[in-house]
Amino acid sequence: MAQIRAALTRRRVLLAAAVELAQHGYTGTSLARVASQAGVTLGALTFHFPTKPELAQGVFEDGAASTRTAIDRAVGRSHLPLQNVIDITHEVSRLLCADTTVQAASRLSRR
Repeated sequence: MAQIRAALTRRRVLLAAAVELAQHGYTGTSLARVASQAGVTLGALTFHFPTKPELAQGVFEDGAASTRTAIDRAVGRSHLPLQNVIDITHEVSRLLCADTTVQAASRLSRR
C-alpha cells in the first residue's frame, strides 16, 4: 500500500511540475509552487526528486516517452513514407497542444 501511495505522490508531483515548467520555464519554476500544486509537502517532493534538475529530468523523460509512444503509433500506418511523416507530424502537434508534460519537455529541450 505504501508503494502505491508513493507512486501516486510521485505522479502528482511530476504532473504539477509539468504545468509549472510549461508555464514558467525552468528558471521561473518554484519547487514550493510545485509542491503546493501537487498537494504535497516540500519534504515529500524532495523525497522523490531531491533537486530541481532531477525533477526537470523526470518531467522531460515523461514527455519524451509520451512522444516516442505517439510516434511509434504513427509509424507504419501507411506504406507511403510521406504519409508516415505527415502522421508523425500530426501526432506530435496533437501532443504539443494537449499534453502538458510534452509541452514542458519541449520547453526544457530549448533551454
